[in-house]
Amino acid sequence: MENLNFNLNCEDFEKKCVKFIDDYVKRNKVKCIVLGVSGGIDSAVCAYLLAKVNIRKIFVIMPMNRITPKEDIEDAEEISKILNVETMDIEISPRSYTYSYW
Repeated sequence: MENLNFNLNCEDFEKKCVKFIDDYVKRNKVKCIVLGVSGGIDSAVCAYLLAKVNIRKIFVIMPMNRITPKEDIEDAEEISKILNVETMDIEISPRSYTYSYW
């Protein structure tokens, strides 16, 4: 297998990602972005990039009763606090199939 050796400038990559999101938001006149934050690395990176865009953001934490580890919920809450973003908790256990829309 060929060795894939390349240099990635993380700062440039971050700027390009944020610019892409910002351009999309402006071009499509997006008023709010809702992101499901699980406490994992994928949603944490998305949350970090979105925090740099000037738009209303709501991070939704959706724990599933008795399945989602407590640590994941705590991590998702911590990410939201660090980034100073509005959060909404919606439990998605089998008994909570009633949804309320805001």
